[in-house]
Amino acid sequence: MLLGHVGLTARALVFAVVGYFVLRTAIDFDADSAVGVDGALARLHRQPLGPWILGLVAAGLLVFAAFSLLEARHRRL
Repeated sequence: MLLGHVGLTARALVFAVVGYFVLRTAIDFDADSAVGVDGALARLHRQPLGPWILGLVAAGLLVFAAFSLLEARHRRL
């Protein structure tokens, strides 16, 4: 299903951004610069193309939410 692919890709992008900042913190040995999801997305927003990327990620996460709702509705247990 296309909704699932787009949504999971957006979710993976969010986790990749957070992972990048965690790796950067580990390499720099600076625990004070560690950020979570909100901090990683805030730092991404300050980049030149950050607002555009965040808009795409937000749209993808909304698609993932719609996919999750549809999957929950039609899943048979």
